[in-house]
Amino acid sequence: MKKNYIVGLLTFLLSITLYAQDVVFDFETDQNLLGWVEGGGNIGSATIVSEGLAIDWDGTGTTNRKPRIKHLNANIDASIQKYVEVKLINNSNELTRVRILHFRGGDGTDPTNTGGAHTRYTSIDILPNTGSESYTFDLTNAQWTNYNAATDDDTDMDMDHIWIQFVTANPANGPLTLNSATDGNVIIQKVSFLTDLPSTERTTYTFDDTSDSEGFVGANGISLTQPTSGEIELDINDQSPYPKFEQQAGYYNVNADTYKYCRIALRNNSSKDRLNFVSPEGGNQFTGVNILANDSSSQVYDINLNEGTNTEGNPVFTNWTGVQPTWALQIVESNPAGGAPIPSTGTIVIEEIIFSSESLSTASVNLISVKLYPNPSNGLITIDSPLRIQGIKAINQLGQVMINQEANSNSLDTSSLKAGIYILEINQENGVISTKRFIKK
Repeated sequence: MKKNYIVGLLTFLLSITLYAQDVVFDFETDQNLLGWVEGGGNIGSATIVSEGLAIDWDGTGTTNRKPRIKHLNANIDASIQKYVEVKLINNSNELTRVRILHFRGGDGTDPTNTGGAHTRYTSIDILPNTGSESYTFDLTNAQWTNYNAATDDDTDMDMDHIWIQFVTANPANGPLTLNSATDGNVIIQKVSFLTDLPSTERTTYTFDDTSDSEGFVGANGISLTQPTSGEIELDINDQSPYPKFEQQAGYYNVNADTYKYCRIALRNNSSKDRLNFVSPEGGNQFTGVNILANDSSSQVYDINLNEGTNTEGNPVFTNWTGVQPTWALQIVESNPAGGAPIPSTGTIVIEEIIFSSESLSTASVNLISVKLYPNPSNGLITIDSPLRIQGIKAINQLGQVMINQEANSNSLDTSSLKAGIYILEINQENGVISTKRFIKK
C-alpha cells in the first residue's frame, strides 16, 4: 500500500494501543465507534462495518455537502502528539478532500461547532474511488496546544474537540459542491496520534516511478497524476488563489541547516507566474521566484532559502533550520491590481526538485532537466541532456559508488548492479552536475 501525506489533526484512544506515547483508534480491529459521533453536514450514518468506521451520505437535501464525524472529549496531549495518521478507504465518486478541524487551543474559548471563530482546519485533496490509503497530518502549529476552557467538561489541560470532515466535489457543479442525487461512502480504518514520524533524509526528487509520488500531495485545488516516468503533473482548478504542492511528514526530510538552496525543473502550462517555497513551521514565511507563464518548455528555477534577502530583495526564511520533514511549493498568479493572487486553472509538470548546499551555477539555472530512459531498467540506460556528458557515477543508497564511468557517453550499462534504487551523478560540461534516481530491476 502506498502512503500519501497531508497536514492536519485528529482524536483520542479509548481502545488503547500504545507505542511509546502514541495513541491509536483502530476501528477495524476494535469494531467500536470509540466515542466518535455523527457531526452534521447531512451525514446519513456512522456505523461499524468489518473494515472499520463507515460514513454514509445519501443524495437528498442540500448541494453543498460536507459530512463529518466528531469527538468532543478526545483528551489528546497536544504538547507531544503532534502528528496524526489516518488510514481510510474512499468508496465515493465525488469525495476528493479530507478536512481536519480542531479547537484553537490558544483562544481560551471552547466552541461546540465547526463554524465557530475559534476553530482551525487543514485539508488535502485525495483521489476518488481508492482502496486503503494512509494520510498524515502535521499538527505543529501555534493553535494545536492544550487548554482548559470554561465550557470544558473536565479539568484536564488537553485537546478535546476534533472533527473529521469529508468534502465532496462534482466538477459539473463547481468546486466543493455535490450533485443532490449522489450517494457516498468512506471507511475510516485507523486514526493514530503520533509523537514522531520516522523519515529518511532526501535531497533529490525525480518522480521516476509512476506509482510513487515521493511523499507529495496536492492541496488547495491541486490534484496529482503521473502519466510519464520522470515527472509529476499538477492539475490546478480555480477554487483557490493559493494552490500548493506539499511534501508531507513521515516520508522524507531535509537538513535545513545544510541545504539552503532549492532547484525546481518544470514546464508551466498555466498563467501562474510565481513559485514560492512555503515555510514548514507556520508564521506565513515564504520566498520564491518569478516563473514564465504559459511556457511549455522545460525551465529550471533556483530558490534561495538563506536568511536575509534573496536576489530580488525579498525577505526569506528565518525558520528554515533543523531537520524539516514537510514543506511546500505554492504556485500563484500575481494580481496586477495588488492583493490576493488570481485563481486560475492550468497544469504544471514538475520534472525534478533538488536541494543543494551551494548556490547553483548560471549554467545549471539554464539547464533543461536531464532525463533517463528506460527507468526502471535491467540493462542499458540512456541519458538525455542538452550538455555534453563527461562522466557518470552510479551510487547506491549507502552512498557507495558502484559504477564510475569517466567516458564521454550518454549511456550506462547497469547490468552488473543488483536490483534496487540508485542515484546517477551525471557530470556535464561547464561544471554542471545533475543527480537522477533510477530503479534497477
